[in-house]
Amino acid sequence: MPDEPRDHVVRDRLPWRTDDLTECGRTLDDVASHITRDQLMWRLKEHGKQRTAFTVCMTCWQTASDRSRESWETNPTALLSRQMRRGAGGIVYFDYRDPARTPHVDLMSAELHAIAALIEAHREEFDQRVAAASEAALFAHRRAQKERRRDG
Repeated sequence: MPDEPRDHVVRDRLPWRTDDLTECGRTLDDVASHITRDQLMWRLKEHGKQRTAFTVCMTCWQTASDRSRESWETNPTALLSRQMRRGAGGIVYFDYRDPARTPHVDLMSAELHAIAALIEAHREEFDQRVAAASEAALFAHRRAQKERRRDG
């Protein structure tokens, strides 16, 4: 095994956050080097699993591979859910009536209150953006249905 530090994979973050974490949960300034999920996938394709295992944090690799299709653009609820589980100490089942009080839970609560206040202050713009996004999703869904009928 090489003595060099392994690369860590940068995880997607919530757009309003500024803290960059690795897939294994460390901050970027706490690791010697880091790569993106796309760079990990390229490395796997180019060098294979065995060689890549010598250069990448296995926890980052496993977590990035499990979430390879998730991003803020494609599945924002998955990122929000992951962040909330992190706030609950990684517990998958999270009792929202009695959440564990941690700095992560307090920060998430403050952010959600701030988001709600911004929405209330800009209700018309929020409603317009939601309507436009909903129309786009409906259009994409209808197009996919047509293509399935045509191909099937």
